[in-house]
Amino acid sequence: MEEKILFHIPIYREDRDSFYKDLHQHFNKSVKESSGANREKVNELLKQSMLKSNRGIGEWEYNQTCGWLKIHMTCNDVWVELFMDKKRKASILSGRKRFVENQLLNGTHFSIDENDNNDKIAIKLENLIKAVVKSHVKNKYVDLSNFMSTYKKA
Repeated sequence: MEEKILFHIPIYREDRDSFYKDLHQHFNKSVKESSGANREKVNELLKQSMLKSNRGIGEWEYNQTCGWLKIHMTCNDVWVELFMDKKRKASILSGRKRFVENQLLNGTHFSIDENDNNDKIAIKLENLIKAVVKSHVKNKYVDLSNFMSTYKKA
């Protein structure tokens, strides 16, 4: 049986806005007060410099993922697999590689009948994804935007 991957849905440590808010708070704590008349200007320049120098570490899209939902098909079955990092809390800036592993969930698939059209399949899949997220993904941000935009087009 050949597997056909339909989607990879990223799971993030937190949503984009919260991440950048936390990142700026982190840098505000890191920037030391300077002396002199232009203290505020110097602190702002230091903060901007630190943000630029840590840009490769701090980008949300690729470095704040802590897991993935893999949606795939085999024959007439659609599967949802959860790959997540076991570590509960990750630091906002980390140079360490974090590994994800398959969580081996039970009951995360459904069969496609002859009578199922695209809309029925999409609704079944959306319900299954939401059930997996609700029961197994706590305090994380699951980015369903690409899935939902594709689903709306189907």
